[in-house]
Amino acid sequence: MDNPRLSIIKLSNGLEYLDLFLEYNRIDNFFHFAGFSSVGKSFKFRNDAYQANLELPITIASSMLRANVEECTFWQASSAYIFNCDQPIDSDSPYRAFSPYASSKLKALKALKSVFENTSIEIVPIHWFNHSGSFSNENFIIPKIMNKVAQGVLGGKKEVIVSLYDQEVRRDWGVADNFMSRLAGSLERKSLIQEQNKNGIYASSSINASVRELLEEISRQCGLSIIVEILGNNMGERPWDPRNVSVSSKCAAEQVLSFKQESLQEVVKEWLDDFTEYMSNIHPSSFTKHFSCHPPRHTPTGI
Repeated sequence: MDNPRLSIIKLSNGLEYLDLFLEYNRIDNFFHFAGFSSVGKSFKFRNDAYQANLELPITIASSMLRANVEECTFWQASSAYIFNCDQPIDSDSPYRAFSPYASSKLKALKALKSVFENTSIEIVPIHWFNHSGSFSNENFIIPKIMNKVAQGVLGGKKEVIVSLYDQEVRRDWGVADNFMSRLAGSLERKSLIQEQNKNGIYASSSINASVRELLEEISRQCGLSIIVEILGNNMGERPWDPRNVSVSSKCAAEQVLSFKQESLQEVVKEWLDDFTEYMSNIHPSSFTKHFSCHPPRHTPTGI
């Protein structure tokens, strides 16, 4: 790619700008991140999940066809929850539509392949494993925790209360900006990615830890006591919530994305830096005072 650049389009503001952008700009890679409907939220707001995860990508695809976009890769993002999570996930793991979220994502993938069937636009699924950043909303666990931590620090509190359904579930954790930067470095090798992973590519740091272990490390680094309020029986009220979601060592060896060896401590520090900078834009003096050990690192991309 000559003179590559990144353009971020906020589709929540309307699709008119997308039509104009596609008409006057060459697109090599289009990433669709619909970080709106979580798995749990999709059970209560099924129509919202289908609108964000199915109707919107089809609308985007139609706009690309109208603009005669060619030789482009459409990266359709989803979480790991479209798979059977009973075992560590790899390139042979079967899809499983056990939630409206998963169903809408899988139907979108099928629809996009049909829409682009006779074009030069390729569809590549990209599966995220609990990537988080300050741009995410509180439907997701890391923003829920980190926003509470930030409020506690800003308020000069010694402890904060976080409401969760379960703190013993285990996940692979990662930093969203890291995932994107490493993916960007691999775009030239997308053919190799497709050859090795029939279900797409996998973005995971392979750092597997329970929510409790995560909270302990956050507490240690920020100096706050974190009290967990359990909301109910996890398996009774959240039967879709697997006990352990992880990427297998087989998949980690196959995937083309080269992740540096990170630790849980490094991931937590990067989250703290990210949320620190985000909140310092709102309360600069107070946040800088309390988080002086975590200087601002970068500006969140908002993707």
